[in-house]
Amino acid sequence: MEADASATSTWDAVLPADQALDRHNITKLINDVHEREHASRFYQRHLEILIDEGGVRLQQERHRSNQLEERVADLQWTTTQLESTIAQLSDDGELLRQSLALERMKVQELQSRLITILDTNDTLTRLVSEEASGMPHERRVDVYQLTLENLRLQELVRELQITHNKDQAALKSPAESLRGPDSSPCGCSSSNSDGSSTVVGSTGIWEVKSQGTSTQAGSEPASQTSNHAGMAARSWYKE
Repeated sequence: MEADASATSTWDAVLPADQALDRHNITKLINDVHEREHASRFYQRHLEILIDEGGVRLQQERHRSNQLEERVADLQWTTTQLESTIAQLSDDGELLRQSLALERMKVQELQSRLITILDTNDTLTRLVSEEASGMPHERRVDVYQLTLENLRLQELVRELQITHNKDQAALKSPAESLRGPDSSPCGCSSSNSDGSSTVVGSTGIWEVKSQGTSTQAGSEPASQTSNHAGMAARSWYKE
């Protein structure tokens, strides 16, 4: 700038006054252009800096926007999962309510059965107590002993029945051997020392007593055996 000023002053000294004025104006315009160009470049650099900063902020905003979009997608997926879980829990709750209703019905039925059983038990206990209270202390009913005696009597009846069947089989062979060739009853009889007579018939050996009654030897019915067992049980109970 100093060189330009010295050159201008030199030209002003050499050139005429009009030309020197024009030269001064031209120099002033050139200086103005340089200043404006310098200011324009400074403003351009400032704008470039602003643009770069805006680009950085834009990238940051884009990154933040992507993060927000991912978060929104995650929240939507979580919402879908929660809705599915809520629907499943609602179905499970309905099933549980139905199961609870069935269990309540079962409990009510069991309670009704329990009440019936308790009433029956109370009735039986009262009957046993009333029946036992009317007896002397030494003659009260012992259910366990009666059960054992009942089993013993049943076993006795079975043994008597087996013995009866064996006696029937043993008496059947001599009776068949005493039959005639035509398989007709023998009709044989014999007198005993006590005044009774023994008759061999087709159904077995009959003993005719002097009082006029007859019994078939070894052919006591099972009902009589049972009656005898019952009489034995009653006599045991009375004792």
